[in-house]
Amino acid sequence: MPALIEPLSSNDLLARAVQTLDDLLPDAWQTSLSPATDDPYVDRRSAPDALLEVTAPDGSTATFALAARMTLAGRDAAALLAMLRRWCESSDAMPLVVSRYLSSTVREHLTETGASLIDATGNVHLSSPAPAIALARSGKERDPWRRSHTRDALRGEPAARVVRALCDFRAPIPIARISQLADASAGSTYRVLDLLVDEGLAEKGAPGWIDSVDWPRLLRRWANDWSASERRFTLRLALPGDLDSALALLKRAPRGSFLLGGEHAAAHFTGEADPHRCFVHCDDTAGLIGRLGGETAADRTDSVLTVHGRGLVSASARSHTARGWPLAAPSQAYADLILAGDDAAAARLLQKMDAGPETWRKPA
Repeated sequence: MPALIEPLSSNDLLARAVQTLDDLLPDAWQTSLSPATDDPYVDRRSAPDALLEVTAPDGSTATFALAARMTLAGRDAAALLAMLRRWCESSDAMPLVVSRYLSSTVREHLTETGASLIDATGNVHLSSPAPAIALARSGKERDPWRRSHTRDALRGEPAARVVRALCDFRAPIPIARISQLADASAGSTYRVLDLLVDEGLAEKGAPGWIDSVDWPRLLRRWANDWSASERRFTLRLALPGDLDSALALLKRAPRGSFLLGGEHAAAHFTGEADPHRCFVHCDDTAGLIGRLGGETAADRTDSVLTVHGRGLVSASARSHTARGWPLAAPSQAYADLILAGDDAAAARLLQKMDAGPETWRKPA
């Protein structure tokens, strides 16, 4: 696979966007780029950077109003999209955002609002009703040209604690209270919050306060980063017997030595649990394996236990007990399901959480 070359200007971005579409569209389709306006006095901030025409073999044409930005933070995406939509109201054009790299949060926001997008790492989502166009391709999930990757990833223990506190408690909320609920330092809390505000996942209000949190998008964003970083601390066991037998053995383990997450914790909200699968948080992986037996399972088998072998205390934040089992909070259970690769169960849990946030999101 050829190495990615960093774009150096907006014109470079526009040229690459056209080349990307030329590569993806069938040979009989054509693309052409033209200025959005010939008026040199038009403020660039109130007009697209260019117009892109995509012509089908039958001669019908789709026109896109392009806005090219070297970088685009989540908090700026809504304003940019609003500008494009205002401009498109007086034409038959459709909005298309082009950038060096678009984060998953920004891509989600753009696609949910019906805009098309292309970034220089290969992420593409472009659609048109007539002529019918539906292009989608995945590129990089991280900005390969960012000078430091430490700030743009919600990984690590402090980030997990802060994110779960923001999901588990309702805003408005003082930042000092967030730090307290997350058991995180003030510095770590502010670093995470700065990132979330940049990405449009949280909004600051009066000094020292967070006014609002888009918790569903935040939870999805964090779960993807957390699962990627924690996968190396996770193993899957193929159990010698059925799951009920393993759970009976597990229940004899010392109190506080484990926590059920994943589907068992999610079942408290969804009413569904896979009878063959279980997700367990613990700190003593070897001790748990010795108690349950079983072998590591590389492939999907009939009876599997997924063990996350670190961060039990952190995962236990706002845990609860049901039917005698210690269960992770739903925000943690969602991330567990993403880590276990069960996206469908994660989506069902998030749907239930979104339908009744008053049942689990508490006042701060």
